[in-house]
Amino acid sequence: MNIQRRLKLGVLCLILFCLNTPPRWALAEGPGPLPDRFPSEPQSVRAVTGTTFTYQGRLRQDLLPYSGTCDMTFELFDDPSSGTPISGTITTTTPVASGLFIASLDFGNAAFTGGARWLQIGVRCPTGAVDPFTTLAPRQALSAVPYAISLAPGAVISSATTFATISTGGSGLRGTSVVSNGVGVAGYATVDTGLSWGMFGQTYSDAGYGVFGYASAISGTTYGVRGRSDSVNGLGVYGSANALTGLNYGMYGRASSVNGIGVYGVVDSSNATTTVGVLGQTNGTCQIVTCAIGVKGMSANGEGVVGVSDTRTGVVAISRAGNPIEAYGATTPTRVFAVTYTGTVYADGSFNCGLTSGSCFNAGIGADVAERIDAREALPPGSVVEIDPDHPGAYRLSQTAFSPLVVGVISTQPAMTLNNTRRDARPLLALVGQVPVRVSAENGPIRPGDLLVAASRPGYAMRAGDNPPPGTIIGKAIGALARDTGEIMLLVMLR
Repeated sequence: MNIQRRLKLGVLCLILFCLNTPPRWALAEGPGPLPDRFPSEPQSVRAVTGTTFTYQGRLRQDLLPYSGTCDMTFELFDDPSSGTPISGTITTTTPVASGLFIASLDFGNAAFTGGARWLQIGVRCPTGAVDPFTTLAPRQALSAVPYAISLAPGAVISSATTFATISTGGSGLRGTSVVSNGVGVAGYATVDTGLSWGMFGQTYSDAGYGVFGYASAISGTTYGVRGRSDSVNGLGVYGSANALTGLNYGMYGRASSVNGIGVYGVVDSSNATTTVGVLGQTNGTCQIVTCAIGVKGMSANGEGVVGVSDTRTGVVAISRAGNPIEAYGATTPTRVFAVTYTGTVYADGSFNCGLTSGSCFNAGIGADVAERIDAREALPPGSVVEIDPDHPGAYRLSQTAFSPLVVGVISTQPAMTLNNTRRDARPLLALVGQVPVRVSAENGPIRPGDLLVAASRPGYAMRAGDNPPPGTIIGKAIGALARDTGEIMLLVMLR
């Protein structure tokens, strides 16, 4: 009987996965010192792992260990008996000694994606025989070793475990999810004390990324990078780029979805005054565009940085000694706008109210410069007011015709407000510009160009007529009133 047909597989068992060339295992230096703020970050052991693994088994002939040299074929399947081949066929010439054989196999990266795998083996002994290969049964299930288990989806790695994956041409660590609510790579720091990282990314390349998040879905709410930490001192996502030259990012988020988010920071703490969703910090000391940048937003056609808040502040800029806000020219690094930490504003250009036509001036509303004033009574917009002689520093509605105490008109919607504080509800006195004013025709019809003074009706203006007393004119009429009372536009010009 031909020896090929007498071969039977006695025991074929997977002993281990290992590197094809053991000397490649090496203890490499760690990633180097981290910033002083994070002195406790552990150093990593860098292990070079390829896609080749070693398969070892026993081959028996008529229940006796076989010795010789055989041709062997190896092929991967996704089912123990039927299924679909998921790899090409590897053919080897393998020596067998007392039944033992060892074969080095490399099916590449695509063959192992987390699903179960079975190895189908064919033999032809001795090598070079003209007989066809005999397929051995059953197929052998490939089991995982501890290192592979630590990389399985959903695996939990102890806080005392440190490891690194190194790739010279691909991804050091890559996670893929194919379900609608799945997570490719999730990082959690669930301890409630001390410094902890949900995810830590670091690069030493002069053009690398500490953490790169890319959400390429064209619809839905997607996240380039999302991190979470439940520790009182933890960081949901921390990215550090320590290269001294070149283009490098501590964190870079990109979203191509219409509703996607490149980097998303959420504050769930009830102590919202000291909690930050996304923090950008730099230790640079200079104040020009070539300095280190805590947060940088760039957009060719949209917004570089957008801050939105329903109840508080969308974007907060803080500087303890420098300028919390600065703007520079588009073509040169020349500063054109700045707000100092004391609140002083500098600008090389002019102030313009509104970016669209009519956004600051609307018919019947005006666009004036106004100042907050104190009053002991309600002063409705459009009212003529005068100094309150009984309460120094306060104002009231005008009381008499041609009042020499008159100071102007209460603004309706000023373009600029002076002497203002946050949530200030005091009346606004128009200092210059066009404002609506309440008028009366008691001194005759009002025509455009007429000078106006206080009327006898409290809070109203009337036509001044000829030779009004000095100090009584509040402005010049722009609109007209034929009779009774109404409201017209006034150009403020006290004299």
